[in-house]
Amino acid sequence: MVRTVPAGVILRPSGRMALDPSAERPAGAVASADGVIAALTRTETWPDYASEIGRFTPLRRSELLGQTFEIEVAAGTAAGRPMFQRGYVTITRLVTPAEPDELARYFDALEDGLARYGRGEPRAVPEGGEPIVGFDLTTHEGHFMGRGHNRLILYRHDGRTWVRAAGTWDPMPWHLEQVYRLAGRAAQHAFWGEFGMERQSMLHQLALATA
Repeated sequence: MVRTVPAGVILRPSGRMALDPSAERPAGAVASADGVIAALTRTETWPDYASEIGRFTPLRRSELLGQTFEIEVAAGTAAGRPMFQRGYVTITRLVTPAEPDELARYFDALEDGLARYGRGEPRAVPEGGEPIVGFDLTTHEGHFMGRGHNRLILYRHDGRTWVRAAGTWDPMPWHLEQVYRLAGRAAQHAFWGEFGMERQSMLHQLALATA
């Protein structure tokens, strides 16, 4: 279904980056790179990978680059008092093996950001790993985590293919940070695959659907 909603303007990060505390999420193994790429580039299928606490809905019929998604994540479900968070992101950059120099620059910049602004996080792609695809999900005005780039990356390592989310964000305004610490952080961790709770993780649902 195509939705028409006021998504707000895209917020370009100011350069005052600070890593989101859940910036480096665990990688999840997938059956094949081709299967995941085929799934993600068919943006109308993203709602099929919804977890029990969150989902992405495309706002129009579009290829991946330039598509805008509505995100809804429910925080606080374990306590029986869910808080529903809604925001919008647009795919503003996509790199693939078709442009190897651009692919290398993208992953070099990601590793540099994690090293400079992180708190001891490991590399996005382990040593010896081979980057395959990466794309930015850039937030819109009113996003519940403020300005930033989240990223989905796909890579090979030790004979397997892995998908992972990694983000760099501007420091949050104090009011957003308080809400995030109280209710949003655990939901974000779970939605992007931490804690190993398949039913809550979009990446686990993607892996299952493309197995």
